[in-house]
Amino acid sequence: MYWWHHGFHEPEADVKLEWPLLKRVFGYFLPYWSLALVVLVCIGVAAALGLVPAIVTQHLINYLTGRHGQFSYVAFLIGALVGSSLLAGLIGVAQSYFSNRIAQSIMFDLRNQLFDRVLKQSIAFFTATRTGDVMSRLSNDVNGVQSVVSDTIFSLVNIVVILASTVFLMFALDWKLTVAALVVLPAFLLPTRRVGKATFQARKATQGKLAELTAYMQETLGISGMQLVKAFVKQRAETLRFGKLNDELRALNIRQSMIGRWFFMLMSILGTAGPAVLWLFGGYLVVTGQESLGTVVTFATVLLSRLYGPVGSLANMQVNVASRSATRRARARRSKTSPSGSNPASWRRSSARPAPGRPRSPVFCLASTIRSWAPSGWTATTFAT
Repeated sequence: MYWWHHGFHEPEADVKLEWPLLKRVFGYFLPYWSLALVVLVCIGVAAALGLVPAIVTQHLINYLTGRHGQFSYVAFLIGALVGSSLLAGLIGVAQSYFSNRIAQSIMFDLRNQLFDRVLKQSIAFFTATRTGDVMSRLSNDVNGVQSVVSDTIFSLVNIVVILASTVFLMFALDWKLTVAALVVLPAFLLPTRRVGKATFQARKATQGKLAELTAYMQETLGISGMQLVKAFVKQRAETLRFGKLNDELRALNIRQSMIGRWFFMLMSILGTAGPAVLWLFGGYLVVTGQESLGTVVTFATVLLSRLYGPVGSLANMQVNVASRSATRRARARRSKTSPSGSNPASWRRSSARPAPGRPRSPVFCLASTIRSWAPSGWTATTFAT
């Protein structure tokens, strides 16, 4: 895949989260640390309220299976359940608002930073780079990086807080059932690296082909491109070329969508096998009188879904980060481009000696590219001005 049409080859990149990259990502959050602190508080309170259904379920089942009881206590438990759910929903709305505000502010900063970088490039940069490439990278890449620099960070914190609070409550209720529930957790994380690498390659190829298609439409549908197409009567040839690029993009999108299908199938199987094992072991504990029915039901329904859900999301996060890694690295390279231009060879110092009486100053030749038709297809012909 050639990033720019002058032949710069994009190096193969891994999908690791190195510290310099993380440091740069967290640097975008510094101007909004107060809002981030509010989001973290919301995450902590919501995680605590998320434990209320498990506690209510345990007490309700144990109370209803007893010989004596009062309906007022049952109503109190149901009221606590509904009230905690309502409060958690309101906190979730506030968390979503502040997290989206941070995300959009970071995107605002990135767009300004990239646009300023592009404006500082020399004419040689725009001569050597297709306009469609620049437009595609500034729009598609910035939008693609949003989930990594914002959503992924807060999702990771949310997952860690939910897991920690859930495991703490599970050990407080029964350590034997907790160990049984944690047995299948390693299987959630084992295939993530392999799937992440494959998703990274598919995402990189898709982004490159999308940029190529965007650049082609930018050049062909412009007034200069259309004049050449009409002059040489190449409508059918250009239609076939566009159809080929479009078909390649379709194939890449299908491959990207299906590449993680086996991974998600495994996650679904593990999500079913875990409760089955817990019901079997919990049933043995209830029959032998070692545990109450309410505790086993709470583990197998509320707590287990609360445990496996974040673990599955954590496993999928590696795939998500890998799928956005090519986009993020491409944007980082362009933001570090020297303002002198990306292709210094486009500016050439003339070897001719200056005429008598004229100052000895470098004579720069601006490469102007026009498109001409050859039997093998469109080619670039360069003239010096």
